[in-house]
Amino acid sequence: MPQSNVLDMAQDRKGFLWLATEVGVARFDGYQFKTYLSGANHDQETQEVKSIYVTENGILWAGTRSGKLFRYHESLDDFVVCGGW
Repeated sequence: MPQSNVLDMAQDRKGFLWLATEVGVARFDGYQFKTYLSGANHDQETQEVKSIYVTENGILWAGTRSGKLFRYHESLDDFVVCGGW
């Protein structure tokens, strides 16, 4: 897990637990964590994930402190920016 300070969490239809942290998103499968929106490929504003939400139809969204909105694409196994201001 990228950080122990969890700001928000959600569980998807597959049972994965998604955790929003100040340094990215962590997905827990019951055994191990995988980190997203973290590291050298993302600036600090992108890494500060404040909220995470799974819609009724299974779409996973992550919002950052800076106002950026990301959608998780399962086929890419990654988050793609959708907007922000």
